[in-house]
Amino acid sequence: EVAHQGEEAMGQVENTMRDINDSATRISEIITMIDAIAFQTNILALNASVEAARAGEHGRGFAVVAQEVRTLASRSSNASKEIRALIDASVQHTHTGAELVRNAGATMREIVESVSKVTDVIGEISAGAKEQSSGIGQINTAVAEMDTMTQQNAAMVEESTTAAADMRRHAEHLNELVNSFVLGEDDSQSQTTPQLNDQTRQALPASRSGTSQELKRPALSSKPASTQAGGDDWEEF
Repeated sequence: EVAHQGEEAMGQVENTMRDINDSATRISEIITMIDAIAFQTNILALNASVEAARAGEHGRGFAVVAQEVRTLASRSSNASKEIRALIDASVQHTHTGAELVRNAGATMREIVESVSKVTDVIGEISAGAKEQSSGIGQINTAVAEMDTMTQQNAAMVEESTTAAADMRRHAEHLNELVNSFVLGEDDSQSQTTPQLNDQTRQALPASRSGTSQELKRPALSSKPASTQAGGDDWEEF
């Protein structure tokens, strides 16, 4: 906005310098006219002096007036020349100032264009910064999620480690139970086997003695029922 205001001010200055140049040109034209009038006045005064000289004694006063008019015309011509010189210098300075103002206006327009480009670039940079900020926010969110997942994984690893330790402990306990069960079964087998052998040892002589008695004892048909029943019981034993 300030650059646009500066451009407008430079345009106004350029217009003012153009108006000054136009005014100086008109003044120069007026000075030219004054110079022409002074030249004509000088010619008329010269003619009047010639006519006064012809008149002789009667034209002497008129000759003095003509000389004064000629002097005034000459002074007017000199003054107009000086004014013309000043006006020409002013016009030259005005042209130079107008040229400088035009250059300044062109420079100001370039500055305005550059400022506009810089503004556009700043807008793009701002948009890019916003996108980067959004991307950084997304990255922070993703990092936070990764941190959360890492913590969850660490917790799961700890739980898995604890569960593995519990399973190992239960497996060791189960192994101890199985080992104790196998050892107990071996002991029971080792204890029952001698008992059976002892019973067998006790039964074998009895059966042998019974058999020998049956062989030695004669067969009697008139044996009492109680004796036969006892023999049957012994045989069953």
